[in-house]
Amino acid sequence: RDCARSDKLPTFSVQPVHYVKAIGAMLGTAIACGFIWAIIPFTAFNIMLAAIIGYAIADLVSRSVNRKRGPVLAIIASCGVVVSYAITVILPFGHFFPGFGPGFLYDFLAIIVGIIVAVNRLK
Repeated sequence: RDCARSDKLPTFSVQPVHYVKAIGAMLGTAIACGFIWAIIPFTAFNIMLAAIIGYAIADLVSRSVNRKRGPVLAIIASCGVVVSYAITVILPFGHFFPGFGPGFLYDFLAIIVGIIVAVNRLK
């Protein structure tokens, strides 16, 4: 036991500098995806688009930190999905925030799907 080293796998060994890189990659990707999400009309394609955006954000976060994974990186990518949707609401040509109704539930479901895809990509 004394000779064996029980280090983490390099894939899950994330340093603080990696978190800074991940946040930068997440913000850049979330802003770009938010503009794309705002341009596409509000249809049933919204849920599939949220899944694609969740995957794209998680993949670029992972690439920015040399394919590392971990729960904090998954949280960072999840925040990117929320930031991306927030941009679609803020932009004047984006989605109008529908309030609490069927549209809100549809948007909420899309955000949840995007978060699930992002978390599964980085866990």
